[in-house]
Amino acid sequence: LLELINKRGKADAPVKDPCLWWERYVVAARTTVLPIRAPHVAYLQRLPWLHKDPYDRILLAEWVVERLPLVTSDAAIRQYDFDIRSAH
Repeated sequence: LLELINKRGKADAPVKDPCLWWERYVVAARTTVLPIRAPHVAYLQRLPWLHKDPYDRILLAEWVVERLPLVTSDAAIRQYDFDIRSAH
C-alpha cells in the first residue's frame, strides 16, 4: 500500500486510487495482511544490498522470516540466494 500511495498520480502508477484498491481487494476480500514485526526488521538489517527498493527489501525480509513462497519476475530480487520461483 505504501508503494501504491507513493506512486499515485504518476503516469506509470499501477493503481490510480490506492485507498479504493485497498478497500476492494484487501478489506472487502478479507485478505490477510502480514504486519512488519521485529524479526522482519532484524533480518532487514542483515539483508545484502543487492536490491535498492525499500518496499521490496521489506517484503524479502518478511518472506524469509515467515518462510513464505516467493514468486517474482523481478531480476533484482532474483539475485538473492533464496528459494525464489520464477513468475515466467
